[in-house]
Amino acid sequence: MSLEQILSKYGLSSKALDRRECPWTVEYISWTVEHNRL
Repeated sequence: MSLEQILSKYGLSSKALDRRECPWTVEYISWTVEHNRL
């Protein structure tokens, strides 16, 4: 699953990846991607 697909799945925009606006988003997506690779 690509990052774009993950963003779309969770209804996120690229702006949501701005840590200053939504600091948990990047960490959550990163965690999700890592665990989806297992």
